[in-house]
Amino acid sequence: MSKKSLKRRLSFDDSDSSIIDDISPGPSKPTTSCHALNDDKLLALLQDSDFENENFDLESEDDDGDYIVEEETEVSVQSPNHTTQNISTASSSHDLPTGSPSRVIQQVWTSTPKNSPLIPFVGSTGMLQIPTSDEPIDFFFHLFTDDIFNLIVTETNRQGKILCSQSTKSKSRIKNWKNITRDDMEVFLGLIFLTGQISAPTISHYWQTNDLYDFNVFRNAMSRDKFLLILRCLHFAENPPTGGPKPDDLLYKITPLFDLFHNRMKEVYYPTKELSLDESMLLWRGRLYFGQCIQNKKHKFGIKLYVLTQPDGLVLKTRIYCGSSNPIGGGKGHVDKVVKYLLDDYYGMGHSVYMDNFYNSIELTEYLLDKNTYVTGTLRGNRKGNPSDVVNKKLKKGELTSTYNSKGICVTKWHDKRDVIMISSEFGDAMNEYRARSGNVSKKPKSVQKYNEFMGGVVRSNQLMSYYPCERKLLRWYAKIALHMFHVIMNNAYILNKQRPGKRNIRLLDFRDSVINKLIYDHRPKTVTSTQKSNKQRLHVISSVPRNAKNRPIRKRCVICAKSKKRVETTYYCDECPEKPGLCLDTCYKIFHMY
Repeated sequence: MSKKSLKRRLSFDDSDSSIIDDISPGPSKPTTSCHALNDDKLLALLQDSDFENENFDLESEDDDGDYIVEEETEVSVQSPNHTTQNISTASSSHDLPTGSPSRVIQQVWTSTPKNSPLIPFVGSTGMLQIPTSDEPIDFFFHLFTDDIFNLIVTETNRQGKILCSQSTKSKSRIKNWKNITRDDMEVFLGLIFLTGQISAPTISHYWQTNDLYDFNVFRNAMSRDKFLLILRCLHFAENPPTGGPKPDDLLYKITPLFDLFHNRMKEVYYPTKELSLDESMLLWRGRLYFGQCIQNKKHKFGIKLYVLTQPDGLVLKTRIYCGSSNPIGGGKGHVDKVVKYLLDDYYGMGHSVYMDNFYNSIELTEYLLDKNTYVTGTLRGNRKGNPSDVVNKKLKKGELTSTYNSKGICVTKWHDKRDVIMISSEFGDAMNEYRARSGNVSKKPKSVQKYNEFMGGVVRSNQLMSYYPCERKLLRWYAKIALHMFHVIMNNAYILNKQRPGKRNIRLLDFRDSVINKLIYDHRPKTVTSTQKSNKQRLHVISSVPRNAKNRPIRKRCVICAKSKKRVETTYYCDECPEKPGLCLDTCYKIFHMY
C-alpha cells in the first residue's frame, strides 16, 4: 500500500503525516516509527471495519516505486479512564503452507475482564471396555494385548534367524537360537519385571548359585542363555532390505509398538477433563542421533519423550523427540506440532490442558481454544505476541496485573517469591485464598492454584516408574525404549485397577507380585523348597567315598562346582541319590538337595 493510500485510509491530516518517516529508496528494509494517537483517532481506527478486515501485503510498492515494509508495531494508548491498551500485530503460521506469506492478526489487549467462551466437557470418563475379572493379571492383559504379543514374537523370531545366519563363530550363543512362543515371552516379561524388585549388578548375577546371589526363581523359570538370547533379538519391526533406502522415520524400529499402545488406550479408556502435557527423560549415555542433554533433569543425558497424561499419572500418549529430520519431532515450530499430535484425539470435547512455559504461547492457546480445548500454564516473557505492559510491569510481593484479548485469553503476572506469568483461556485473574504450610492464609490466582493441582501427571508417572525400575543397560536404544513401554503398561494397568468400583485399593508392589507370579508360574512349575520334599529326600545323608585296595580314599568331582567350570575333587558323595554325585561337604551338598 502506498503512503498516500495509507494516509487516506487513516484519515490523517497533513500535520499528522509524521507518523511515517521518510523512507529512502533502495532494496534495504526500511523502518517505521509511531507516536501516540489521541482518543478520537483511536476510536475511528477501531471502528473502521474495512481497515480491520483488510489484508495488507507485507511488501507493497508506492507511487514512486519505493517499497514500504509493514512491520509488527505496537502502539500504547492512554484512554480517558486510564486503562492502558496495547494494539499489536503478530503473524501466525498455523495451518499455512511453507513459504506462504503470513497473515497479519490484530491483537487488542485490555484490562477489562472478558469471559472466555464456556466449553462444557462432553467426554465420558472411565473404562470403555472392562476386563473379564478383577484380577491384576486381567488388567495387565487388557492393555498388553494379543496383538502386542504377536508383534513381539514374530519380529523377535525373524531377527533371531537373521542374527543366527550372520554369525561366523561356531561357539557363539546365537547359534543356539530357537524360535520362541508366547509362553516364552510371558515368562521373559515376568523375569524382566522381577528384576525391578530384586536388584543385582548384572543380568548374569540372577542365575548365579552362590549364597550371595541365590535367586532360584530365575533358574527354574528360564535358562540364562535363553533369556539373554531373547533380550538380544528383541525386535518390533522388519528391517529394510540390505543396501536399500533407509525409512524416512528414524523411529521405525519402535513405531509399531507405540501405535499398538496408543490405539489400545483409546479403545479401553477415556480420560478425565484435566490433562497434563510435559516431557520425560529416559536415561541413555550411548551414541544416538537424537540424544538429548537437559541440565535441569535428573537424567541429563538420554532420550526425550513428550508425554500426555492424566493428573494421576495414567499415560495416554507419548512421542519421542528425534531431531529436525522428523516432521513431528523436530524443526521449526516443533513444539506446536507435538502438542497438536498428542491432543489430536481429544479435540472438541472440552478438555483442560495444563502445560508449562516450554509449550505455551498466545498463538497455540488461540488455536486450541478454536478446537474447544482450554489451556492453562506458565508463559515465558519473551514469547511473540505477549502483552508488553503486563510482562514488563514491576510488581511487589502479592501484587497482580492482568490483561485480556478479544477471545477472552488472560495473561496474568503475579509476584510471590518471584514473578510468575500465567496464561489461561479458562480462568481469568480471580484470586483464591489458600493456607500455606506455616498456617498463614493468603491469596493466589486461580490459574496458579489449578496449575499446581493438575500439572503433575507426568511427575506422578515418573514417580511410579522410579519405585521398581526394570530398564536395563543395553546396547540397542529401541530395546531400552521397549522395556520402558512395558513398564508404562504395567503402571497403567495398576492405575486402571485402582479405579474398580467397590474394591479396596491394592499396593503397587502387591499388584506387581500378582502379575509376575501369573506370568512366570502359569507356564513353569513352582520351586519346591526343602520343607516340601519327601522325608526320604530330606534325610539324605552324605557319605564318604570308599577306599581302594591300598586303603586310599577315592575322589569324585563335585557336580555343583563343575557347573561353574571349576574342577574340585571331593571324598564325599550322596549314596541315596540315583546318580551317586560327588559333592563338597558343606555348600554344594545343600545346593544340590535344595534346588
